[in-house]
Amino acid sequence: MPVQFEKRKEIAAAWAIKQKQNPKLRCYHPIIEKEFYCGTPTGDYLCIECGEAFMDEERCLIEHHCYESYQ
Repeated sequence: MPVQFEKRKEIAAAWAIKQKQNPKLRCYHPIIEKEFYCGTPTGDYLCIECGEAFMDEERCLIEHHCYESYQ
């Protein structure tokens, strides 16, 4: 399901509240979707759990569970 750019702020704000309640909470980016702005792909991908944006290369690493070594 594509995520609209405007939704990113809502997702990130909700995640910030969860993290404030539990500072040890960490997102493992279980679902990453393509980001769109006014119906056009931005080229980024968003985690729909925390709102973090990723480039395509990062998305590939996450999907292959290699992101920790990338950071």
